[in-house]
Amino acid sequence: MNPARLAFAAPRTTVATRLLVLVALLAGAVFGHRRLHPREQSIAARGGKDLHVLLTKPEPHYLQHDPRWAGDTLGATSGAAP
Repeated sequence: MNPARLAFAAPRTTVATRLLVLVALLAGAVFGHRRLHPREQSIAARGGKDLHVLLTKPEPHYLQHDPRWAGDTLGATSGAAP
């Protein structure tokens, strides 16, 4: 092998390795800082009290087979209901 070629290959590998280590350390530092110092205004994803709120007004439940409108037809319906 050519010794000059090996001399150029080693620094590139070292630079790439150093860059990868630097990025990994920075990412670890950011993750660790955010983990140790959470934002005060954030809302917890779990825990707390149950929220029992009825968001809709109570409405009557209409059934299709209700005898009150058994004789009514729908749109262009022909014939009697079974």
